[in-house]
Amino acid sequence: MQLRAAALRGDEAAWTALVEASFDVVWATARRHVRGDRGLAEEVVQEAWMTAVKKLARFDPARGPFAAWVCGLARQHARNARRKAARAELRERPLHTELAEVVHAAAPTTSAETLARIWSALPERDRRVLRARFEEHRSIAEIAALFSASEKAIESLLARARERFRRLWIREEHR
Repeated sequence: MQLRAAALRGDEAAWTALVEASFDVVWATARRHVRGDRGLAEEVVQEAWMTAVKKLARFDPARGPFAAWVCGLARQHARNARRKAARAELRERPLHTELAEVVHAAAPTTSAETLARIWSALPERDRRVLRARFEEHRSIAEIAALFSASEKAIESLLARARERFRRLWIREEHR
């Protein structure tokens, strides 16, 4: 492909021709894969073109058309954007809602006294991280800053604290 070779040599007109010839199909692909979210589609298209610029030497015309290659990049960026959005939504869900739903669904009559015993049986670190999420409604990033830890470490700490809470609650309910 002559345009590819010229673009690799830094020929701006060749790059422009490649982009113009495939832009519409890349846009349509991005738009479809982000379920019509125009703003997200714009980000995905921009990321796909940035990746194409950086990795143009990896494009192999023998494997398919340039537009198909960039569409593949757009699909990959759209998938990553959806995953990132899903993780953010999960992180931002108030933990108190989650625990309250679990406790209420399993035993709507759990007394305040029982909950107080469970709470006092938890290690201090668990109480601190759960309180930050429950009562203070802090984000994972904010809690990570408070604890001087990474967000992944806080997510793990929260998961362990919830599990300890759940086990203590089950033990209390079966006394």
